[in-house]
Amino acid sequence: MEKIKNIIRIFIFCIVVSPIFAEWKECYFRGTPNNWQSTPMERIGLNLWKIKINFTEGDDNGGPRFKIARDENWREAYPASDYNIAKYGEYEIIFNDKSKKIEVKMIKELYKNEIKTNWKECYFRGTPNEWSCDKMEKIGNNLWSKIVEFDTQKDKNMKFKISRYQNWEEAYPLNDYVITNPGKYEIIFNDETRKISVKKLSEGSWENCYFRGTPNNWQSTPMKRIDENLWSIIVKFGDGDDSGGPRFKISRYQNWEESYPASDCSVEKNSSYEIIFQSEIKAIYLKKLD
Repeated sequence: MEKIKNIIRIFIFCIVVSPIFAEWKECYFRGTPNNWQSTPMERIGLNLWKIKINFTEGDDNGGPRFKIARDENWREAYPASDYNIAKYGEYEIIFNDKSKKIEVKMIKELYKNEIKTNWKECYFRGTPNEWSCDKMEKIGNNLWSKIVEFDTQKDKNMKFKISRYQNWEEAYPLNDYVITNPGKYEIIFNDETRKISVKKLSEGSWENCYFRGTPNNWQSTPMKRIDENLWSIIVKFGDGDDSGGPRFKISRYQNWEESYPASDCSVEKNSSYEIIFQSEIKAIYLKKLD
């Protein structure tokens, strides 16, 4: 009788518990490149799934990122927080459905001249610049960006439009976009959908960020904004200069008014690095690429 009970217990355990640990039958990529829809991943081995995908932009809630889902809903997805991608490009993503480990490898970096847009130029026009034309920056497929500060002391009626040309032949929205609270904003415009996204930046956010070091003779090379307080650049270092080995600083302006760290950041000779700078806490992250 006891033997029968043990068999029943094992049978129940197999029914109830084993599906939790079972190999996944399907696996889906969900992220900003596919508007968080479900794109099937390819099975490449026991517990392993793969997909190649281009990351060129984020969405209204942040930069390029993703999750891996077990099915076409959100009942089980990894990681707990979105996996952020630091740089635009083509990536290979491998997911282990047993360990839940995610491996991300950049195959090809996507540079600005490879980004496709419908418009050749894009202009911000509004009360902060007295309705003149300020060029917006190309940041992703069909996406343009500009950081603008709205000040009620200068203009009580804070508003703007996005213009295709340096005239009023084509501009959006039809009625002026009104800003209700003063502050610094990142404005993103999609020249395909004509959608405007407005995100208020925290106090003290940097408008620009520059790499300055031995590879560029201490000139100012703009870094790419990848999130509100995150900036990125890939740099190839040589031997250094007459004053020392390869090294650099990160600068807020195109002068030395504010730069980090206090002492130059040194790296290995003849090596390439991805440099990520967190402008809120002034932290520098280095990733050696070769």
